[in-house]
Amino acid sequence: METPQSYLYKILSAAIKKNAILVHFSVGNRPQVKIGASYQPIDDAILEKEMAEKILNDILSDEEREQLGKDREIVAVKELEKNLRFRINIYFERNFPAFSFYHISGSNRELADCDFPESVTAFTSISSGLLVIAGSLGSGKTSTAFSFIEEINKNQAKHIVTIEETIDRVLAARGSIVEQRQVGRDAVSFRDAIKYCLKEDVDLVYINGIKDELDVCLISIMELASGNSRVILELNADSSVEIIARLVNILSKSLSAESSRYILADDLFGVIVQKLIYGRSGEPNMAAEILLANSVVKSYIREGKFQQIESVIQTSRREGMISMEKAVDELVRKGKIRKEDL
Repeated sequence: METPQSYLYKILSAAIKKNAILVHFSVGNRPQVKIGASYQPIDDAILEKEMAEKILNDILSDEEREQLGKDREIVAVKELEKNLRFRINIYFERNFPAFSFYHISGSNRELADCDFPESVTAFTSISSGLLVIAGSLGSGKTSTAFSFIEEINKNQAKHIVTIEETIDRVLAARGSIVEQRQVGRDAVSFRDAIKYCLKEDVDLVYINGIKDELDVCLISIMELASGNSRVILELNADSSVEIIARLVNILSKSLSAESSRYILADDLFGVIVQKLIYGRSGEPNMAAEILLANSVVKSYIREGKFQQIESVIQTSRREGMISMEKAVDELVRKGKIRKEDL
């Protein structure tokens, strides 16, 4: 009889070869992979309840199974056979365990490989400021964030702290001091972990998975970015203008609208919004909208004229800005994708 380990390795290794974003398992159905925006079956066999329970018992510790029984869902990062590393969402549907496996690449992408203009990579050289990296699930935003972190880690002797919902990628200290803190294990909350950074001499703070705590943490995040820290904040969002409006709205719950706009304008370095588009042969291609907080953008933020920022992105290509529409058009022009791939 097939073991849980051999069953998972067969399915997951096949999914990786297809450049799948995730693999979904649910009882009574065939395993499904997500490639681009579409799901498709990857194996003919129906997942039986017994195999699902064996997988559950095999990949979770006693403590994690207890937490799953209490909360009815859990997120865990596991390294399976042959160094395959995954972030796994486990939950229940129809009272059966279900799983979503997200593959974590074994190596961090170099910043030079991201093909960003120098005006964007200049974030690694400044002493303070906020860089927001956004996109939907599976858009590669964490890989981009880690390319900035690794660039600083390798080439500067700095104090780096990551605050994460789950530690997907392990950072080895190179020239810097690196502390990776998982909320719920190494820190009680995002709020406590961020307060720790305010009390310490921290040069770079990376925040991922903050979600519901953003409302209570954003003022402290902006305080970090206005002091002696660079902050990389990872969010789920589709456009730079949406992010700016959202951040100002959150700050306005505690401060005046004018103060909120001025704080963000003063401390924002830029925004990168990513989207993965799969070409005809299944290879992923990244399109990235880039907004840099130049003097015009800062002025529009202070005045609350957020929609006019879109025109700045359109007309500031020489400074390194680009809209998502233009980024996608470039992929089409280079023959990496077709319009029908969108």
